[in-house]
Amino acid sequence: ILHNNTQLCTFLGAHLFVNPGLIWLCLCAQLARHCRGLLSLDISNCQNLSDSSLIVVSECCKSLNSLLASGLEKVTDQGIRILAENSDSLVNLSLSMCVGISDFAMSRIAIHCRPLCFF
Repeated sequence: ILHNNTQLCTFLGAHLFVNPGLIWLCLCAQLARHCRGLLSLDISNCQNLSDSSLIVVSECCKSLNSLLASGLEKVTDQGIRILAENSDSLVNLSLSMCVGISDFAMSRIAIHCRPLCFF
């Protein structure tokens, strides 16, 4: 559990790479809730993360413009739909190797993530 979140987020700055072996849902939720100024987040290959992780990130990190989330096998269309609806500032999004998403999720991204340049 994170203690003194303000200092941690100041130390981390605006960009965060998460070690896939160390992340789990409660840590992801705490980071999202207490590091609301994050601009860039790399949670690629964090196998423990699922739709609920993406939902918390999208609801709490409104400034996020880059999300690298490749290889999240537990993510489904539901998580991507909510991410897309909440993420109007995303410019860079990586979802490669997310085997649980379909064309429906891609259509939600196309509709809601207008500033997206890199996908």
